[in-house]
Amino acid sequence: MENKEAIAFIESCPWFNESPGLENMRKLMNELNNPQDDLKFIHVAGTNGKGSACAYLSEILKEAGYKTGTFISPHLIDYKERFSINDEQISEKAFCETVEKVKEAINRLEVKPSLFEVVTAIAFLYFKEENCDLVVLEVGLGGRIDATNIVKENVVSLIMNIGLEHTNILGNTLEEIAREKAGIIKENSDVVVYDVPELREIYKEICDKTNSDLYLSDFSKLNVISEGINKQLFDYKEYKNIEISLLGHHQFLNAAVVLETIEVLSKKGYKISDENIYTGLKNTKWDARLSILSNSPLFIVDGAHNKQCAMALASSLPNILNGQKAIMLCGILKDKQYEDIIDLMSPFAKEFICITPDSPRALLNSELALLINKKGIKATCANDISEALKLSLELSDEKTPIMAFGSLYIAGEIEEKYPDILKKYLRKKIKNKRLSLCSDEVKDKSQKIINTLRKQEEYIKAKNILIYNSINNEVDLSELVSDDKCFAYPLCIEDKKMLALIPDNETCFNNGSYGIKEPDIKRSKEMKDIDLIICPLVAFDENNNRLGNGAGYYDRFLENKNIKTIGVAYDIQKIIEVPVNKYDVKLHKIITESKTYVK
Repeated sequence: MENKEAIAFIESCPWFNESPGLENMRKLMNELNNPQDDLKFIHVAGTNGKGSACAYLSEILKEAGYKTGTFISPHLIDYKERFSINDEQISEKAFCETVEKVKEAINRLEVKPSLFEVVTAIAFLYFKEENCDLVVLEVGLGGRIDATNIVKENVVSLIMNIGLEHTNILGNTLEEIAREKAGIIKENSDVVVYDVPELREIYKEICDKTNSDLYLSDFSKLNVISEGINKQLFDYKEYKNIEISLLGHHQFLNAAVVLETIEVLSKKGYKISDENIYTGLKNTKWDARLSILSNSPLFIVDGAHNKQCAMALASSLPNILNGQKAIMLCGILKDKQYEDIIDLMSPFAKEFICITPDSPRALLNSELALLINKKGIKATCANDISEALKLSLELSDEKTPIMAFGSLYIAGEIEEKYPDILKKYLRKKIKNKRLSLCSDEVKDKSQKIINTLRKQEEYIKAKNILIYNSINNEVDLSELVSDDKCFAYPLCIEDKKMLALIPDNETCFNNGSYGIKEPDIKRSKEMKDIDLIICPLVAFDENNNRLGNGAGYYDRFLENKNIKTIGVAYDIQKIIEVPVNKYDVKLHKIITESKTYVK
């Protein structure tokens, strides 16, 4: 089974069972020899905050040396995100093998399980085969009859904040929903709860019936020291100066509940030091939950998809936006309290860009835009995420913050597409700046850069130098060829590879595919021992990150090579932050007409 085939099988499963309950799940797990019975669980339910709690707990337990499996839902981009061990997502090989085993078990059943039951079975089987010490298990929907609730016992049952959601399934009141969530509580167990005062008696009643010990968070002992983008710092009970990376006031509350859970685990004999706790909380990452995708412009994405999430987001935005109003990019499902969500976000909005989520339950972007316009706020429709991102960047012009919210699936697609779209936007903007220079300016600035370059130790010592032929107002280094050095020029070949070729003479050049003069391979020889590479760039930042033209030739050429690199550019090409990925290579120096930046 290949990856596409595995995903196609999962997505062929029905969304819901015709007869809700755990019977189908029991039959499926019996066919798989009940791997869940050999695992130990921290079972996490709740309306909001359960994903963050899972992330915090997993990171702390990993720091403490426990092999920790984590099962979450939904995923943002790829199903494999749902299954991880110590922050390592399941491999494609293990994913396909596990799906195939689950598929074989299903083929032996008369009744077909739902999609969520299938992915839950994949999680149980994978974590069992990998011999996890603990599994942090996130409930899908509700608790009592959720597929995850087939587990017979929990090390800890954790219930996070409760809000009105899925009322057609879970009930119309907080009390009814809390009882459904509390269905994960087992006999003679330990239960940690995010304290909601009006629900305390319900939890106490259920814990009394199950002979379980109840531990409530005590938010009166929570002291926020610093809140916002720069640093999230707080005290809770005896824990002082705790730093968390997740943004928003609600994350202090979530972290406090996690600290209560760690205390219970410690009482049960799990060895977790204060250092494990502090490091784990600080290092926790949780995509699409007030995630900062870039700082210039400030682009924040949050999966806030219901009223309660929007309330938490709205309470955090004053400290994050620092008084500015943002361009709001949103798409919402029609079965959510979408008007309430818009009312909560409107005070922080300069204008809205509306998209239609890829879901049969989606609220059309035109309907959402009409609602917003009636409230006196400008709203524009975009056909898809890519168009919305391009429009938001143009409207922002790197000055106005951008905030995306409304759906985890939209958030996932934004996180996937934004880096490439941002790079394209920056390339276009900076290239236009460079093209606006007149010929005299290019000549004058290039001469200043050449003068500085000739004084650099790397240049003075270098014998063999890879240089380039300029195009479209790039820094013109042609004067350097008169220096007593050996110069090679890049030739782009198949598979995005590049050769450094020394032409026999100045006539041995052809026009390359990008309009750049490249050496004729038949009348050139390859430079093997390169002392220095002088490369062009589109944009750069103070950390010597380089934004190239996008083909990746220089990055691939420099990979695993210990060669000094100097980038040349004009002052106008400097930006606050270059978006980078793991393949991008920093330059040792960047020289402009007025300054030299050293790595």
